[in-house]
Amino acid sequence: MTRSIVPSLCVAITALSIAACSLDFSPALAADIHYDKTSLNRALTAAISDEINGRETKARDTFTAIVKADLPPDLRHLQTRAKIRLTRSQVAAGDLSATRCDVSSLVNLARRDSNANTEIVVDLDDLANAYLESYQMINRDSVAPLINCVQIRRFISPNHAHIGEVYRKLKEHEQLHGNLTKAITWQKEATNISSQFPPGKKQMEIIDRSTLINLYLSTQQWNEAEIQGTKIIDLCQRLNCCKTHVPAAEYAIGCAQLSRHQYREAIATLQKAREDALKATIDLKAVAKLCEEKLKIAQAEMSKVAFDGHKH
Repeated sequence: MTRSIVPSLCVAITALSIAACSLDFSPALAADIHYDKTSLNRALTAAISDEINGRETKARDTFTAIVKADLPPDLRHLQTRAKIRLTRSQVAAGDLSATRCDVSSLVNLARRDSNANTEIVVDLDDLANAYLESYQMINRDSVAPLINCVQIRRFISPNHAHIGEVYRKLKEHEQLHGNLTKAITWQKEATNISSQFPPGKKQMEIIDRSTLINLYLSTQQWNEAEIQGTKIIDLCQRLNCCKTHVPAAEYAIGCAQLSRHQYREAIATLQKAREDALKATIDLKAVAKLCEEKLKIAQAEMSKVAFDGHKH
């Protein structure tokens, strides 16, 4: 069936359906174009090749033409692919404001059409990568690219292989801007992912839990810090690895004990944490110093309690 669509689509599809090459064709050939699945697939494949090989303008022209075309329902999944690829191209160029569809709309289209074309998931993953790269290279003042990236990866899979890295960057962004509650939320998401890793990759879980400890200590959530510290010590002992994370975990437990006025227990825990920090294979003098500061407080409080008890 012959359809009338914009000339730029005619140019792209005519050229690609004949030879998938870069020849120029006149818009006058529009009446000869058949908008079938094979021709559109060829157009998309060639445009993606143009993307990869630095011919971004040509690629965007093809994607735009397909997006604007009046296609029948059975070909709209190809239009969805073109919308995603066009957005990826615009994001990669650093032009977030130029995107025609917000991520929620693209995800909804993908949800509708992904069964018709599994390549849509690949396109979405490329778009997620573009948002992440955009944040790292261009838009570090805005959290939006990271939010878009994580929304896409969550759609692809809640346990996406690279979703943890986005959660950690969201944590870093929020922490940098003083939003510690949000930072904790994102770090907990990262920890939930790494906690599912197999034994050979558990080091990432230990690192994530250590990061959580620092956030909890910064917000004086002593009991939460203690929970993470206990889990870290258990993991390190069970897996016989990452022993350098133990002193900070012990310090967190000592802080929690001190907050509950368990001075004797806190002194014992903090002394051990200090000793372990000083004999660690890496420089943990900063941890040892923190332990010393808390030890002084715990010892002073214990002496005060003993003195008050003696008075009475």
